[in-house]
Amino acid sequence: MPHLVTEQVALEKPAREQLARYQGSIITNLANWIPNKPGMIVRAALYPRMLAHMGKSVKIESGADFRGSHQISLGNNVFIGRNASLNAGVFAGRIQIEDDSYILDNVNLTCQVDHGTIVLRDNVAIDRGVDMRAISGCIEIQSGTYIGPYVCMAGPGNITIGKDCLIASHTGIYANNHIFS
Repeated sequence: MPHLVTEQVALEKPAREQLARYQGSIITNLANWIPNKPGMIVRAALYPRMLAHMGKSVKIESGADFRGSHQISLGNNVFIGRNASLNAGVFAGRIQIEDDSYILDNVNLTCQVDHGTIVLRDNVAIDRGVDMRAISGCIEIQSGTYIGPYVCMAGPGNITIGKDCLIASHTGIYANNHIFS
C-alpha cells in the first residue's frame, strides 16, 4: 500500500508543474503584448498569479517573456525591459531578482539544465543585450553591481560577481569544470 501512495505523490508534482506552466503561458499571452503604461498596470495585476513571488512596484515592459515562471521570484522595485527573456527551465531551475534591480531590453537569463540558478542581489543593474546561462551551476551577482551591454556569462560551473563591481560591455565570463584523468 505505501508503494501506491508514493506513485500518487510522484504523479501529482508533474501535474502541478504542468498546470503552473499552462497558467503562466495563458497569463503571458493575455498581457504581454499590451504596450506602455496600460500594459504595465495589467501585468502588475496578473503576473503575481504566475510567478513564485512578485514584490511591490514591479514594472514589466511589453514583450518580456517568462518561462518556468513558477520558479521566478521578483523583489520590490524591479524593472524588466522590453523583450527580456527569463527562463527558469522546466523543472528545478530558479531565477531570483532582489529589490531595486533592473534588467534592460533584450536581456536573456536562462537556466539550461535542472538545478541551474541565477541570483541577482539588491540594486543590480543589467544593461541591454546581456546573456546569462546557468548550465546546472549558479550565477550570482551581488548587490550594487552593474553588468554592461552585451556581456555573456555561461557555463556548467559557478560564477559569483562581488559587490559594487562594474563589468565592461562585450565581456565574456565562462565557468567550466574540466576533468583530466
